[in-house]
Amino acid sequence: MFYNALLKEKVKESMAAVLPITGIVLALSILAVPLTPGATVSD
Repeated sequence: MFYNALLKEKVKESMAAVLPITGIVLALSILAVPLTPGATVSD
């Protein structure tokens, strides 16, 4: 039972650290440097 609570706390801390950075990178990739429709696909 104690391990479950500890695991939940660790996951919560990890998400709190990762999600803001992910949001910033996603926003910059969409707003600041928009890619052309074929930029990521190579022949």
